[in-house]
Amino acid sequence: MARSRKRYGKPRSRHGRRRRPVMLKKLLLTSALALIPIGTLGAGGYLAHQHLSREQIDANYCYQRADQEQVATFIDFSLTHQTSRSQQRDLRNTLMQTFESLPTNGRVLIFTTANDSTASVTDPVFVLCNPAATPSEQASIGAPDTSAQVLARQQRDASERYAAFVDDLIRSSTQQSHLAASSPILEQIQGISRYDFGAPLSKFIIYTDGINNSATARFCAVQGELPRFEVFARRPNYRFVKPDDFDGAEVDILLVEQGELPSQHLPFCTNQELRDFYLDYAEGNGAGVARVTPLGYGAGQ
Repeated sequence: MARSRKRYGKPRSRHGRRRRPVMLKKLLLTSALALIPIGTLGAGGYLAHQHLSREQIDANYCYQRADQEQVATFIDFSLTHQTSRSQQRDLRNTLMQTFESLPTNGRVLIFTTANDSTASVTDPVFVLCNPAATPSEQASIGAPDTSAQVLARQQRDASERYAAFVDDLIRSSTQQSHLAASSPILEQIQGISRYDFGAPLSKFIIYTDGINNSATARFCAVQGELPRFEVFARRPNYRFVKPDDFDGAEVDILLVEQGELPSQHLPFCTNQELRDFYLDYAEGNGAGVARVTPLGYGAGQ
């Protein structure tokens, strides 16, 4: 009698062979979907890196360059409340022309002796660069390609910001609250000469009456304290106010004159002595070109 052979293996599923391809497809699809955000993040990260590594214009519309033109302007606030309208116009015109004449990316820095800005360590109260107005100007300083529309907007915004600052400066210069308590002209010029401009100073504009009034010297008010510059430079206390060398920079001194000297309150100098002193002072400290321009009071104008 023949025996039937028992099968001890596991029963074979009717659907076992078909399920594996379906599960494999699902696994591949899930993996592919998981890779999509990773790829997106990778591309986004690359673009973000490219943007961050691209040179950006700073908040003052500047690109830092070793050959960048630097123009410093110093305004003596000890006298501005007494200036005439014509002298205020001279100051405004000087400031506006300074910015308008800057080359592309040239930088202007404004320093004052206003009561809220005078310090032993001199810092500018305002800094701005003249940004490129066209793609060709942008290329001339090696800056990143930027559309003509963006450049035109930057130029307009910078010009408006500068004009608004100048208007505010002229307005505040006549306010008693901004009046400098003293007139440390030589000390302030020294401080500016030591400021880190990041590139050699190209031009230095000084708007002052020249009447230094500090512990160093009281020009015109005390006899003998305004000798010829060559004599003044040999005095022991001059070394404390001697500026760093102007290193060939152009120095323009706008000498505000409020009347003929000597006068009742300033009996020990003449207008010409002040002019000669500051011209020799600039030349004796390394100015490439030195000019003194007297600004008359222009009463009634």
